[in-house]
Amino acid sequence: MYALDADSGKTVWKAPHAPSGYRSAEVGEQGAFAVTGFVLTSAGFLVMYSILPRVGATNLSLVTLVAPVSATLIGAGIFGDAIGASQMIGMALILSGLVAIDGRVWKALARGTAGGYAARPMPPSAKAC
Repeated sequence: MYALDADSGKTVWKAPHAPSGYRSAEVGEQGAFAVTGFVLTSAGFLVMYSILPRVGATNLSLVTLVAPVSATLIGAGIFGDAIGASQMIGMALILSGLVAIDGRVWKALARGTAGGYAARPMPPSAKAC
């Protein structure tokens, strides 16, 4: 149901059972909600499901663990939010969880590699006397 707002003269959507004290969204705001809710969410799912066959479900789901870290860092960088000890501990736990789930570190440790370089015995010519 659309109506003309007496104060602003703009066309607004009036919710039939909206609680008193809440204003209804204007038509432009409704369009923004629709674009954000439907178009961008649909685009995200299309990208996600196109990547799924290549990276696998486990690796694809790891992206969801990065959201709290990026939100914390963006909040600190743009809005000046303070990063406390609990946020630092949370980010460290997320990072350690990502490393543990990934499996490459465990494989490198099992192979005896250090820093990506395999431990090789020294050739006889390089040994000290």
